[in-house]
Amino acid sequence: MLYKLVHIQFDMYEAWFDDFKIFMSKLCAPIQVLRIKYHIGSDYLEADEWEHLIKMRLPYLRTFDYEYHEDYVTAYEDNHFHTKINRFTSSFWIKHQWFFEFGINMDEEILVCSIHPYSDSSHDEHQLFINTLKPTFLAVQFTRLKIDCKHIPIGIFIKIMHLFPHLDSLEVLSLPNIQPDWVFDNYVDMHQFATPIDNKIVNVNLNKIIYIEQVHFFLYLCPSIEYFQVNIPKHMDLKMLLRFILTQANTYNFYFRFLCLGITNASEDMLQQLQKMIDSEQLLSSYMIKRIGNYICLKWN
Repeated sequence: MLYKLVHIQFDMYEAWFDDFKIFMSKLCAPIQVLRIKYHIGSDYLEADEWEHLIKMRLPYLRTFDYEYHEDYVTAYEDNHFHTKINRFTSSFWIKHQWFFEFGINMDEEILVCSIHPYSDSSHDEHQLFINTLKPTFLAVQFTRLKIDCKHIPIGIFIKIMHLFPHLDSLEVLSLPNIQPDWVFDNYVDMHQFATPIDNKIVNVNLNKIIYIEQVHFFLYLCPSIEYFQVNIPKHMDLKMLLRFILTQANTYNFYFRFLCLGITNASEDMLQQLQKMIDSEQLLSSYMIKRIGNYICLKWN
């Protein structure tokens, strides 16, 4: 068995698919990447045959790139051709995120079909940015980070955080998009996703939140947090948010002692309602709460 053969690439002319299957069945290698460019003959457009071959002979396959060129554009008008390509939309192909596409080059009168992994170009651009600046990030011990995550996927944000192990202050202008209920419905997944980050962040400022799940994420992401400032949107239930934050602080964030809530048109009445809730639900035993302009600040022991 060829234990070290994990990547294989073919550029073929008039090689029958049956012969190719025989070759692959005898190869006995843990292939992870398979790239094929084939010219002439549509017998390679058999989705069921490919599925069977991959399941039986290529169980380790992760990347599958296939390109097929047909010299007769009229094949596009054949109903049998459309039946074939539609089979590449089954659950097997979707599960592996391998997608079929075809196009016609009218100048050269060539029909081009391809199967390729799904690619998020914006994700690739973010990853390229990280890879380019990673040596600089790791060489300089940054302690403060101000970042706008409006167009940054949460997975990329996590990778960025890995590059700043010496941070003590984090300010987020716009937050990564975390869908409602994502944190709670996928708690185990989030636990595996976030905990590998060993950070020293004690000060967190979230300029704009939309969901309470975003607050949950950052409290979980920064277990050493001491000071937390959050600007609250008008639609959010202030009591529910404060109750949630204090419950989290008592359960996970043991160093958390100071909370500052930015509220449009903050008033003494709001402060009194929050104070009444804290006392009636015994959320804190020893604390101080006051309003400073449009901020309600809470400090406890």
